[in-house]
Amino acid sequence: MLFVLRLLRKYFASLGSIEQLCEHFGISQNLFYKWLKLWNSHKQRWLGVLDDSETQHSYIITCNGEKDGCR
Repeated sequence: MLFVLRLLRKYFASLGSIEQLCEHFGISQNLFYKWLKLWNSHKQRWLGVLDDSETQHSYIITCNGEKDGCR
């Protein structure tokens, strides 16, 4: 999974063409497009998980775990 995320991170950061990235990572362009399609179909769910964890983390930092007086 991390392999796919590293590849997609480089793609979204425009760190090379699809052809260059596929050559660098040793995959076919067909496989790249399958992974991109999978990412696009699940990104809301995955990003929602990240949003939830960020919200929870922010609460812990801001409130120091205390509910009273925390906004």
